[in-house]
Amino acid sequence: MLIQFSVGNYRSFKDTVTFSMVASPVKEYTADNVFEANRFHLLKSAVIYGANASGKSNLIKAMKFMKELVFKSAKESQITDPIHVEPFRLSIETENTPSIFEIIFLKGGLRYRYGFEVDSQRVYREWLYYVPKTKEAKLFERDENDFTIGTHFK
Repeated sequence: MLIQFSVGNYRSFKDTVTFSMVASPVKEYTADNVFEANRFHLLKSAVIYGANASGKSNLIKAMKFMKELVFKSAKESQITDPIHVEPFRLSIETENTPSIFEIIFLKGGLRYRYGFEVDSQRVYREWLYYVPKTKEAKLFERDENDFTIGTHFK
């Protein structure tokens, strides 16, 4: 279950932006559209709206890119294949920096945080954390070719 999704240096997103499914403290529509899961008050549904060319479609494309990279890269591509990420191109500040993708979700009653930094050539960083009780614990981190496995990784 999605809690939040963040993306940066991707298509029209220069800075990191976050789409959150955490409910605001407004109580007006709580009964109809909010439920509690693992101490989170989450929205059952959300609407993305804005002016033309404000990034609505690019947010969906970022989610799709992350999903496809995670699910297809290990079985459908080779290490030498380019990664088809589209970085923000209207700033020289970001032209040599990787794009960032991160998702926080609930699975089996536990909260996880997974993300990576990537450009067209390689994955620079990758991480996975979870919250077994109250404090976030590392499952693994990868910094290019250096792996660190947390004590909770099975």
